[in-house]
Amino acid sequence: MIPFVGSLQFIPFLAAFVFLAVLGVTAAALWSSLVSSLGGPVIAGFAAFGIALAVLLVAESSLRFVDRRRRPKFVVNLHTLAANQKLELETIGGKGLGVARLQRLGVPTPEGVVLTSSFVSTWLGVAATRKDDPWSVLPPEAKRQLEAFLHSCRGSKIIVRASFAAEDREASHPGVFQHVKDVDAGHRAAVAAAVLHVCRSAEAPSALEYRRRKKVVKALPRAVLLQRQVDGDVTGVVQSRSPDGRTDCTVIDYARRRSPIRSVRYDLVRGEAVPIAPSGRLAETPGWMTRLSLLALALDEDVGGCVQLEFAVVEEQLWILQVRQVGVPKRKCWLSSGGPLTAPKSRLTRLVREVRGGPEVLAEAMRETIRVGGLGDGPTEDELREVHGVRFVEVTALRRALAQQARTLLLRTPLFHVINLIGPVLSRGLSKVPAAGSDAIRAWSKLRSWHRRNVAPLARDQARYLVRRWMMDSAASALRYDFAEDESRRMRAAFRWILERRARTCAAEIARITALFGTAEQQLPEAVAEVLGRAAQGWSGMFIGDGFRHASLAELDRWVSDPSAREAMGKDWAAQADKYAEGGEEPPADRMFEPPLVRRPEAESKLRVIGLVDGVANSHAAVVLKPDEPPYAGTIVVLPDGRADFRHQVLSARGVVLTGGGTLSPMATLAAELGVPAVVCVDATPVTRFPNGHPIAIDGRSGVVRF
Repeated sequence: MIPFVGSLQFIPFLAAFVFLAVLGVTAAALWSSLVSSLGGPVIAGFAAFGIALAVLLVAESSLRFVDRRRRPKFVVNLHTLAANQKLELETIGGKGLGVARLQRLGVPTPEGVVLTSSFVSTWLGVAATRKDDPWSVLPPEAKRQLEAFLHSCRGSKIIVRASFAAEDREASHPGVFQHVKDVDAGHRAAVAAAVLHVCRSAEAPSALEYRRRKKVVKALPRAVLLQRQVDGDVTGVVQSRSPDGRTDCTVIDYARRRSPIRSVRYDLVRGEAVPIAPSGRLAETPGWMTRLSLLALALDEDVGGCVQLEFAVVEEQLWILQVRQVGVPKRKCWLSSGGPLTAPKSRLTRLVREVRGGPEVLAEAMRETIRVGGLGDGPTEDELREVHGVRFVEVTALRRALAQQARTLLLRTPLFHVINLIGPVLSRGLSKVPAAGSDAIRAWSKLRSWHRRNVAPLARDQARYLVRRWMMDSAASALRYDFAEDESRRMRAAFRWILERRARTCAAEIARITALFGTAEQQLPEAVAEVLGRAAQGWSGMFIGDGFRHASLAELDRWVSDPSAREAMGKDWAAQADKYAEGGEEPPADRMFEPPLVRRPEAESKLRVIGLVDGVANSHAAVVLKPDEPPYAGTIVVLPDGRADFRHQVLSARGVVLTGGGTLSPMATLAAELGVPAVVCVDATPVTRFPNGHPIAIDGRSGVVRF
């Protein structure tokens, strides 16, 4: 019996069988014909070998021809690149490759084309030898493809960006290569001049100095990306991890029209934005921040490292303009409370901790819930730990689930994911604690059985519903605004309403379970004391007292069944009780970091600043007001913002102070890649606050400025 009959798997099986049968019959007929016509099997064998060799040569030549036709020669559209499975970095460059990946994933990006590196190299050579209009020296095919794109952008502006192959995570060339904005799509000469200007920026002194500092010696294939320019109501940059390597948040630099840049940290666990610079509070977290952070998270998981996305928001529609990989320090973040977890607010004795369940209960609940939601396999054993009885999970496990949820909700139809999330919420009761009889061992067995049937399932339910509520809250926030069509918008609004209702149901069940835990944590120790008191009757050893509260359930099992071990166990419990009374084993903070974060000493700094790049710099302050000022080598440059126009100042500086411009500005990233100590002011600070020419010291690790 064929196991695939009646299913779709049978169709390719049958097709392969028919093909092999036809091939065998044809080969047999050809062999018989050769033997009969050539007069013997030996000569026929040589002839068959020659025919097979000729067929292979023809097939290889055909494949090479098709590959050459598919390979971009002059100008290639981003939609064509997204459909092409063989994207070559040397041909389309880093930015072109990144935008093509975005379109392949379904991320909304403006239309555009890429001028391939081979074509740009030829164009530069011809334009350098001839003084004609650069547009006039274009090959007819390239001119036709470019004119088709410019015609589609008629009436709007385009932006010309460098897409050079040398851009990678360790040397992303932030702000080193120039770009040209506000290029009129109807002015062909202006477009050609902008392309040549961007290409020649690779040979500028600042670009050569950067490549020397980063020891980039390989050749620099130069492709160029042309995109329709999007002038958003809100524009900015998001980074999938904080510059200091924190994985529990993303960082967003954004600016509204004619407003200064603002930096916020979006907490992935709590789903809210916290201002960094300038200080203050947000009235609410906009929906586009949630969507943007989840998209950044999905791309972080896709490429396996930290990414920066340039974005624009136009009438609540989110556009991703470009993406690049950046390097950040590796830092683990452990979470104990907030989002999918809850931690006790005060210290608990060991017995009460075990009533709530250890890391294994949390692991089982999280894996089951995340797997049912279609979001992966949940945390591994290395991503869970227990510190002083408090359960911790590494945020990396939550990031994976959020990234998969972002792909499902934002880039696909979220119907089945929503159905999985809104599964039934079952209520479980708490039966009466069994009375202690005269037989202590039997009474203890009944008590342990009551715990397994009642309290342990409640602990699993609590962890399961905490994770589900967190996932539903995140999904509802992601569906708050939508950039799709009206029909999809209405469908997602309905999904959001369902998710919010079921999240409230989960919250109510969590509150009920917490109340039952309070009852169990009061009744169980009383029943345990009564059973142990009966077990200790007629025994001249230690008085049980309250020492049992500092024992585990497994130790109490042994205490009841093995009287000979009670003396040593009693001493150990007494020591644990003394340590508890002295205030030991304080519950840890909500989040722990490895390696730890450095806290800024408020009293030492003359200004409220945030450290961007580790290191200490001591020199004279050089206040820079305009980008065209000459570089002040060996000084600590004070810049009004982080625009790319100040690249030559950062390349020659000993330290950098940004009085504005955000934590993700091109110059902040450039300083980080070069290892130049840098800080950014928390509040709006005029550059005249800094004494020009006077000694100044900055500490980029702890965020300190001293005059």
